[in-house]
Amino acid sequence: MPQGETGVGFQLGWEWSQPLLGGGEGPGEGVGGGFGRRFLGRKNKAKTLELLGSGLGSAVGLVYGRALLGGNVVLQHKNADKTVSILIALGEGEMEGPEVVWVNGARLNTGNTAKYHFHPGLDGEIFKETDPATRNQKLCSFFPDGFRPRLTFSRTAYAALNLPRDKKNPKKTREFEVFGVYRGLRVRQFDNAGNQTAYAWSANPAWCCLDLLIRRYLKPHGAVNEALTSAEKARIDFQAFKDWADFCDATLTINGESVKRAECHVAFGEEADLLRALELILVAGRAYLLERNGKLAPYADTSRASVLTLDADDLAADSLQLSQRPVRDLPNLARFTYRDLDSGRGL
Repeated sequence: MPQGETGVGFQLGWEWSQPLLGGGEGPGEGVGGGFGRRFLGRKNKAKTLELLGSGLGSAVGLVYGRALLGGNVVLQHKNADKTVSILIALGEGEMEGPEVVWVNGARLNTGNTAKYHFHPGLDGEIFKETDPATRNQKLCSFFPDGFRPRLTFSRTAYAALNLPRDKKNPKKTREFEVFGVYRGLRVRQFDNAGNQTAYAWSANPAWCCLDLLIRRYLKPHGAVNEALTSAEKARIDFQAFKDWADFCDATLTINGESVKRAECHVAFGEEADLLRALELILVAGRAYLLERNGKLAPYADTSRASVLTLDADDLAADSLQLSQRPVRDLPNLARFTYRDLDSGRGL
């Protein structure tokens, strides 16, 4: 790769031997798209590009349920009107969106499209965004004009902000600290026959687990919410997943408050193998996963009645003697007594 370029092809004007800071340091840390970042030095003072980041081979975050996210800054650019455009990668899509966002400790109105856009991580469309209030993965209108290449960040959920600097303390707002509580991935939901009944955000461990299996094992190259084939459905025990989902959705009353039995709120911000990720979700829903007759089936660890089971190893030697007398004419009844040899009481 030529000097002065990152993995996404931006011209930076810095030496390739200089370190590119990894995601998770300073503002924008947390689960995100695995992007590094770098502020331009004084020799680039004339340029309006202030920060740019990219990463090759980095893990892309996965968020189920709710999570507090800082993300990773992809781009920070000073505009002609003295505002600053910031693009922050949050994780793999399709995510539901923000519940609350703070900038430098102050709550930001995410409904104000003049300052905040959320792109959920759909398949990218090479068209300029015209209605930021509508969910889309087009070229964000906050993306600097004339900047190349024009990126939609397909399948990556990201937040785009257009913020004014503090005129009295411009140095303090050179770096913006942006955090938010976000609802994570939308997931498929099914009935016990395998018919998809919904595609929506859910913190139910059963649907989060099934989404992870589809996303990483059964259909890793599928489009967002792409329908499952018959062969893919044949690998899933939908009755077992529906039973587990109902188990998790059961309402419990704790200290006078009604809550669901189990919810899954987990964010994978670093590289993790599939089994480890599944384990965390299964623990959240008190379940275990089996493969039976070629089908993946989860089972909730439900309460069970106690049963005493004895075998030959539980009987003291020579303590059981059956007589050889004829028993055909006797009642069909057997009475057993035993001695607890360790009790010290001879019983």
